[in-house]
Amino acid sequence: MAEKSVRVTISKDNETTELTLRGVSAKEIEEMFFAENAVQKQMKSCEKKGR
Repeated sequence: MAEKSVRVTISKDNETTELTLRGVSAKEIEEMFFAENAVQKQMKSCEKKGR
């Protein structure tokens, strides 16, 4: 069985960083990303209510 790995490319301000994450699948990265997004949205909506 092939080892799970994901190649991630991050670009910001004309600088590019490439990462290879071993032992995780693209699906797992996607799930983490969406979970993080959901948490940030939740925090922003809480901040708006707090003002």
